Amino acid sequence: VERALGRLLLAQQAYLLGDAEAGLGAMVELAASAPRCGSVALVHAGLILDDRGRPERLGRDQARAILNQALTLHPELLRARLSLTTMLLQDEKAEQAQELLEARPAAEPSWQQALLRYRILKARSFTHEAEQALTAALALGPSACPVLEQLTDWRREQQDVRGALQAAKELAACNPYSDRYADELLEAEQLPAAAAEYQRLLQLEPDNTEWLRGLAKVLYQRRGPGDLQQASALWEQLCARSPTATSNYLELANVLVDRGERAAAEQALRRGLREVPESTELLRALLALGAQDDLETYRLND
Repeated sequence: VERALGRLLLAQQAYLLGDAEAGLGAMVELAASAPRCGSVALVHAGLILDDRGRPERLGRDQARAILNQALTLHPELLRARLSLTTMLLQDEKAEQAQELLEARPAAEPSWQQALLRYRILKARSFTHEAEQALTAALALGPSACPVLEQLTDWRREQQDVRGALQAAKELAACNPYSDRYADELLEAEQLPAAAAEYQRLLQLEPDNTEWLRGLAKVLYQRRGPGDLQQASALWEQLCARSPTATSNYLELANVLVDRGERAAAEQALRRGLREVPESTELLRALLALGAQDDLETYRLND
């Protein structure tokens, strides 16, 4: 028993660390010695799904077989049921997913089950029932990050700007690395708050490209003292990091033009064309600035 428990702990540790190979190595003996253990089956299936060296379809089929067997032996295993239901939903089998989820033996309700039911009903276009399931999930797990993420999406889809902002703010409190609040603030044109939120995120990950782009866009729209200068510096930084991303050069040129620096904008676009000479977007932008010389090297597609 102690040996089996030790193997299970090793497998669980490897699973949490994302080391599928080590976890599966520890699982070989364990799966053979405890084929009816629900905990072993859950960890085993999780490791197989995380194994990037295994073909995805094969891994899903193997994990599905393990979880189905575990659920047959232990119908009360919520995690196995949720995993299998999620697989069915991912395979666009929402009706079967709902049947499996609702076949769970009577037990205390959980936000995980309610949230998955919401996703299924939404996939089946049962809008009213989906909203009720989401409300139930929120009541059961008011601070659960997955619930708040789905709530933010739902409210945005319903064009409830204030509601989406509030849900995204709660999500940021739950998960400091979530950028949904920053995105919602930008969408709502609450630019000072959006800038502050992107700056908070960048304190966590200073090199995050998407957050740097988000802050640059906010500064360009806000246009407070020094904002355009800071925005151009951010786009310069992004051009240097991703020299073949044409959108960065276009954004940089826009900022420079608005700063009255047309020559610098032209230089930025030419720099982009040297990196991506086939870019018609950069060439059109150069022509729009009135540049004519040296452009015969490039050609606009019809």
